[in-house]
Amino acid sequence: MARGEVDLPLMTPGQGPAGLRSRHLFDERYVLIGRHGHPGLRRKLSVGRFAQLDQLIVPLRGGGLAAPVDDGLAALD
Repeated sequence: MARGEVDLPLMTPGQGPAGLRSRHLFDERYVLIGRHGHPGLRRKLSVGRFAQLDQLIVPLRGGGLAAPVDDGLAALD
């Protein structure tokens, strides 16, 4: 954008260059899907226990199998 090559980027908050105007568009909400009776889901799920469970991420457009939430979970270790 600073070089005039991009008109409108959509990105994770805090990733844009300083000095460029930005506006919050929406909040994402993550959901957990697990089988009924899964032993790791019997009690209230803490962030730490969630991070210990195996994860599956399905990107909407294919590509990499990582999401910004992975960085947050990794920082908890």
